[in-house]
Amino acid sequence: MKKLFYVLIAVMFVVVSANAQRPHRGQKHKGENLMACITMPREDLNYAEKDLISRMAQEEKMAFDFYYTMYNKWNFRMFQKIMNSELRHKSVMVQLLDKYDLDNPVNDNLIGKYSDNDLQKVYNDLLSKGNTSLKDALIAAATLEELDYVDFQKAKEATDNADLRLAFTNMQKVTEQHLRAAVRQLMRLYNYDYEPQHIDKATFDKIMQPQGHAYGNHHRGMKRMH
Repeated sequence: MKKLFYVLIAVMFVVVSANAQRPHRGQKHKGENLMACITMPREDLNYAEKDLISRMAQEEKMAFDFYYTMYNKWNFRMFQKIMNSELRHKSVMVQLLDKYDLDNPVNDNLIGKYSDNDLQKVYNDLLSKGNTSLKDALIAAATLEELDYVDFQKAKEATDNADLRLAFTNMQKVTEQHLRAAVRQLMRLYNYDYEPQHIDKATFDKIMQPQGHAYGNHHRGMKRMH
């Protein structure tokens, strides 16, 4: 069974890598020009930028692993939707690793395992909270998206390479959508007013402003919130 599981994960990754080059029929992934950063010319990388690509690849894998696990735990379709988005982001980061001939730290596809000790601790803490209840899983999701937002901001500021900045900017925009979705579900299901922990209140309030589609759903069906 374990072998079959890893084969299925590998197949999902291949399919998503192919689909990342174009939006689904009749749908454009807002904020995601996923392949543009791959086809842009290579630029020189310093050591810090190489490390940055590696870490962000692991962070996108961590986000995918978290939502994959939470969806299987709670059967909450928002988690599935965001899981698919994170898998696209992981695919792009892996292709950036390939573009610059860097070692791939996420090649084994083992769920919940990372060479970065800080990311490992973050994942363990989020998983522990998320396994407690659906409400706690949504709080953990919001926390994860805050951390992603902050890390993408730092990543953008740490490089002047056009392709990397484009990738991090686009993924940060999608992170905002994910954060809005988790926060709105907490309010809808539990009347819970989420307070930001890692983003300043002014930035958080700006992110929360209605902007197009969000991932609104319930346990079985799924609908778009406009």
